[in-house]
Order: sequence, then structure tokens, then C-alpha cells
Amino acid sequence: MKYITLFISILLGLFTVSTPKLLSAQMSQGTYFKVHFKKWGRIGFDYYEKNYRFTTIFITNNKNVDTIIVKHIDIDRPTVFTYVMNWNNKNVVYKFIGFNQNDTISLDAIDTTLTYSGNDKRMMIFNEMYGVSDMRSSFATPCSIAEYDIRKAEAENEKSDKQKMLTTFINKYKMDSQSIQILNNYIDLRYYYKLLAVSYPKSISPDWKHPDIARFDSADIRNNLLFSIKSTDASFILSDLIQYNAYLNNKVDKTLLENIPLLNSRYYKTDILNGLVFEVLENKIKSLEERRQILASLKDYMLDNTDETINVAKVGNLSKQALNVKLIGYDGKTTSLDLLLKGDQKIIVLDFWASWCAPCIAEIPKLKDVNARLSKTIKFINISSDKESIKWKEGCNKYNVKENSFLLSNIANNELLKFFGVTGYPTFVVITNKGEVLSWSFLRPSEVKFDVNLQRMLEAI
Repeated sequence: MKYITLFISILLGLFTVSTPKLLSAQMSQGTYFKVHFKKWGRIGFDYYEKNYRFTTIFITNNKNVDTIIVKHIDIDRPTVFTYVMNWNNKNVVYKFIGFNQNDTISLDAIDTTLTYSGNDKRMMIFNEMYGVSDMRSSFATPCSIAEYDIRKAEAENEKSDKQKMLTTFINKYKMDSQSIQILNNYIDLRYYYKLLAVSYPKSISPDWKHPDIARFDSADIRNNLLFSIKSTDASFILSDLIQYNAYLNNKVDKTLLENIPLLNSRYYKTDILNGLVFEVLENKIKSLEERRQILASLKDYMLDNTDETINVAKVGNLSKQALNVKLIGYDGKTTSLDLLLKGDQKIIVLDFWASWCAPCIAEIPKLKDVNARLSKTIKFINISSDKESIKWKEGCNKYNVKENSFLLSNIANNELLKFFGVTGYPTFVVITNKGEVLSWSFLRPSEVKFDVNLQRMLEAI
């Protein structure tokens, strides 16, 4: 299949659309991540799969030694991978792009910090232009209608600056035309992402139409650009277009899913619309049955691959060392994970926490709620990394987490922490009662997908 992309010239007042170009059918069949860990750790990249469903791939070093790990990720077109970390109390976004089937993204991982260490000029250029940024600048905050002209000027200036940077790099390095085209497309994608992010008023009748948005929605650029690169930016643009059409139809107070029918028909039955619907479902709808009902109501607008089943991949098996790690129960008795797996529950959720961890404590009420509803089919085990047993017991008493609550006997060099690559708290992992790993880093109980994905796992195994 051939993918259509665009070159867009620097905007002079109103933007103009250049002639679409065809990407080779051989483009983008996979990307390799080559990560050099200085010690044990785990990093996760967000990206869109082939069916445009948002997912995260984890790369884990379970050994506390210098290790190189290579991971292959199957993609069907140029794809942007995102990694978010907290550094100096700021959320920092790292971005990397997979161009084609020969790509290797080489990284050095020190703690949670990544550095590109390869020699691919395209990667170096993308990293220089978009590689690391503060989350506040990486994601566009919707502007009001009154602020739109200011936002447009900011977006145009940013686009012009990036195009000048790219021109400098092109003159400095030799690159193939397809890679240049992909980088140009991403500049355009970021431009429209910021341009179309508008916060529409809910209490007044629609009286604002803008030629920029109307032109985007009617020109070929919308499909050519949105489908040229798999990126969260494309998903945000589609969401903004739905909100815009909802505003024009005076229905902006409705949910995004209810406004899908207002979207221009050219987006119907596309993988990007499918992906957006699943993303909204997984972040907003807690009941699996309700999600299936919504999918049924939207079947006329979506592709046929609307199955809500999950392909539960057993991503590993617990090592003997991890299974035999000593755990001290609240009653003072010593046990091991191997013994705790025995029981009727097919799925076990391990909650790695500590009494001093504020995010861990914030999750306790939600975890108790899920435990009360699902404990007959899912076993929840709390494993503390407190260094002092007195502090741990005080935390257990204060937050009433005594049942299935255990303390690691050796924190400094613990095989269980190393096996799962636990570097932050809380960390949730999912395993089966046979010691098979279903998720190295699961969602938090406060997230809507926590319940739904556990239910889907139960149905699948």
C-alpha cells in the first residue's frame, strides 16, 4: 500500500498546500531500539500500533550490570515514540522517530535519563528539533476563540523556525528524499496540532467559523498529513476537528464519542478514528459492557476491527530467584511469592509500594475498592520496600492494608525488585498463578483502564 504525504511551504499569511508525494510501499516495517543500560532499570515508550491503538512498549534490564538490550517494534509507517520522565520536578518529554525497516534507535539509559547514542543523521536531526522538551511546550493547551490569532502567529513562527533548522541540516548532511519528506510532514503535523487546538465556549450559540480550520477540513491535506506519520499529534487533531464540528452544530457540551457522527464523512472507517475511539473508551469508560455497547452504536463509522478482546501475551516467566524471595507478612511469618501464588485466583496483581510514598498512599482507596469487587477472581498482594519494619507496620495500620501485605526482607539487592525492574513507586505488575508475567508495568487503580484491562485479561486466559 502506498501512503500519501505532503510538502507544505512556509506560511506567508494564509497557508498553502503543496503537491502530495507518494511514500514507497517498502517504507516502515519495523524499528529496533538498542538500549545501553548502565545498571538495572526499565523505560517505556508510548506509540500507536498498526491499528492505531495507543500502546506502551517496555524495555527492561533485570540485571544490575552494564547491559545492552535490543527490542524490535513492528510498525507500518513512520512512527513517533514518546518517553516521559520527571526531572527536577518537571515532566520532560523525549521523542524518537522510526523512519523505516532498517532503523535502529540507539540510546544510553542512566537511571531514567536517555541520551541518543547512534550515528543516524536523520535521528540526530529529529532529536535536535523535537527530541527533548518540557511537557508544557510539547503539548498544546487549547486557546480560546478570542486568542486564536495569537495562537496562529505563534504556530506559524514555530513552523518557520523548524523549517529553517531543517534546511540547515539538509545542507549539512546528505539525506534521502523520503526522510526529508517525513521530517517536513512532522513539522506540518505539529503546526496543525497547535493551530487547531481551540477551546470552544459551551454556553453560547455557535457564531465562529475560521477559514483556516475550514480549509484544513476540506482539503486533501487532512488525510494525507494525518495518515503520513503515526503520532499522538494526529489523534489530537482528529479530536479537535470533532469538537469543532460539534461546536458548529451546537453540541459541544456532549462527549467526544457522541459527537463522532458530526465528523466529516471522509474520516469514517479509518484506522485513526478507530484508534481515537478506543483511546477515549479506555480513558473514560470503566465498564467493559458499556464500552461494547458504545462500539456497537458507532459501528457505522468505524472499521470492522472493533473487537474488544485483548491478546494477552505472556511476556515472561518469573525466575526461581524471584519466586523464592523472602517476604515478611504483617503477622511476622516469612513466606515467598511462590507460596502466595497458590489459590483459586488465576491473576495476581503485585503492588510495590512504601509507607513514605505519597502517590502510593493516594492509590490505596482505589485499590481497596477494586479489591472488594474483584478479590474472588483476582488476588492483590502489597509488597513494601520500607527499610524499617516499624515504619511499614505503622503504614499498614494507618491505611488499613494488613491483609496480603508483605515486607521485602532485603531491599538493597532484592531479586524481586531487580526482576521487575522496579525503579519508582507505586509499581503494579500482573502475573498468573503459574508464575507467568502478563504486564511488567501495569496501570494504577485510579486509571479507568485498570478495571477494564484486568477483566479483559481474565476473559483471555
